Amino acid sequence: AQGDFYQARWGTHGDHEIIALAPNSVQEYFDLTIDCFNLAERFRTPVILLGDGEVGHMRENITFPDPAEIVLEPRKKVKADEPHAGGEPVPPMVEFGEGTLRHVTGSTHKSDGMRDVNTQSVHDVLVRRLVSKIADAREEIVRVEETQLDDAEVVIIAYGASSRPAMGALELARENGFLVGMLRLITVWPFPRTQVTKIGKKVKKIIVPEMCLGQLSREIERFVLCPVISVPKIGGISHTVAEIFHAVEDALR
Repeated sequence: AQGDFYQARWGTHGDHEIIALAPNSVQEYFDLTIDCFNLAERFRTPVILLGDGEVGHMRENITFPDPAEIVLEPRKKVKADEPHAGGEPVPPMVEFGEGTLRHVTGSTHKSDGMRDVNTQSVHDVLVRRLVSKIADAREEIVRVEETQLDDAEVVIIAYGASSRPAMGALELARENGFLVGMLRLITVWPFPRTQVTKIGKKVKKIIVPEMCLGQLSREIERFVLCPVISVPKIGGISHTVAEIFHAVEDALR
């Protein structure tokens, strides 16, 4: 289901940012896996593929690209006495097994990798760098799919498995004369706050179908002033098109 939306964001202690992508098809499971590895290389951080079991168990056609056509992010390797744990926002990597002797620790550390858990300024510099390297690149990382937003009075916001019946509900709503649009989140973290805020300024209501008791809807509420209507469903079964369509109908009454 989708009860781990916030776990993906806050699954560890301490201040941090995270990158998480959410596929809604078998093809995207493959394609976004490659993107996850490239983002992990680029930002030197774990990247989560936040895939639904509902989609993971689907049987769909998939196109495998020619391996020669796949673009891979090159690893930025450390040189000489270059700092490997600070200095620039995303420092170069030390390649294990290539003969470079460097100190590596998971504790608070200085730019040379040496542990320092007592100096407040060292911790401040480290954590701010780890957060800013992702936060400052938010608009580069975030990917969404927009459908019929120009004239929409109500917008459905969804990701993963929930976005598939949501698209069907949008098409049914349009057939019945309702001005409905949709924003599908492909990047769920960092959160697409710019896109969500923009939508919140122009629509009457936002509908959020999600396979939990309301997590994405809670995050959306932070960035909009219009009503956010959660359409929860739990038990590991995806919404039907009719369920989401009826939520849209009720919102427009």
